[in-house]
Amino acid sequence: MGKVKSLECKRISNQQWVQLRERVKGLNDGTILPSTQEQEDDLVSEGTSVQNGDEDGSTVTQKGGTRKVVTKEASNYTITNVLLEHCSSCTRDVFNDEKAHHCKNCKSIVHSECGTTYKSFSTHKGNALGRCLCVDYVKSASIFLCYPCGLTKLKAERYRIRVSRAKDSDLTQEWSLPKQITDETAQKRRDNPVKKKLTKEELEQQIEDKAVELQQWLKGIESVMYSGKNDGYYVKSIVSGEEKTKLLARDFMEESVLLLDEEFIAEIKKKENKHNFYHVSVMVKENVKHRAELWAGDEETYDNYNKCLGVEEWTHFKVNYHGATPITEKHKQTMHQINAKTDSTDINRDYYISLKNEALKVTVTNVPRYYIFIWKVVVSTRKC
Repeated sequence: MGKVKSLECKRISNQQWVQLRERVKGLNDGTILPSTQEQEDDLVSEGTSVQNGDEDGSTVTQKGGTRKVVTKEASNYTITNVLLEHCSSCTRDVFNDEKAHHCKNCKSIVHSECGTTYKSFSTHKGNALGRCLCVDYVKSASIFLCYPCGLTKLKAERYRIRVSRAKDSDLTQEWSLPKQITDETAQKRRDNPVKKKLTKEELEQQIEDKAVELQQWLKGIESVMYSGKNDGYYVKSIVSGEEKTKLLARDFMEESVLLLDEEFIAEIKKKENKHNFYHVSVMVKENVKHRAELWAGDEETYDNYNKCLGVEEWTHFKVNYHGATPITEKHKQTMHQINAKTDSTDINRDYYISLKNEALKVTVTNVPRYYIFIWKVVVSTRKC
């Protein structure tokens, strides 16, 4: 009897089996089911809700002896703090983040359109914070400056890098099947030979020749008209007694030709004036005349011009005159500045200028006339 009684104790009733199966199923879906006694306790216990502080993103709801864990899905969004400042050049809003442009001289934040890349200085050049902007200190061939610092304060030289572009024909050349050349095709090629591919030196020389040609063309400038659609200026110039028109880039015209004359530029950009040509000032005509002379001159004069731009201020100014005629007020009116002593054609009328910075031990014996002209423009602008 004892043995039979023991077997009856191990037997599981059908109701107990159903409850056990439901409890196992509850473990699989994250819900822990209470026992029969716990369910009865739930009938007399009040429901409470407890927030579990140890598990981020989950809530533990408790009612009597029942605990159910509900896990919230993680958010796919992140919050980044962004600083909004004013551009030091145009005063419009600009984001101050890791991609923002900062002027190396004044350390102000500016838009990419309110500054550009310049060559690092070959000699010592202190910035507004007392740091140097020479190539040895910044460890880079180029620096980013805002236009007021680059053009007016530092007279920096623009930095440009020519990058060759890949062509579809180059990418598919090795995959193309060889073509059969007929006699007719061969004859056409002989009649119209393909231009020889230029070397790097030949290409640079060709670009320089075109630049010199453009500066000579601009010597006859008469009027300009802004084109917002083309982001440039239509320029009328008198060449060999004939009026011709070219479309030139906005940056080149405003910086190099119009000398950043903000009042004139704003006037011709007005909506009601965009279809009219406006005559340029005498200063602009004199500017393009000196530029053409500089670009068409010898390498030494051009190098002296860039050397002058690398020095922020001068301590000594010297006028070199080797003529026998005394310099009187009347004689001054007939004197003529030349770029170098070797350019002299009249010793009694020609003179050249030398500049020196004693602290930097920099001397430019033959200062180009274009640099003296730009100097006068900057000084007159500051006085205004």
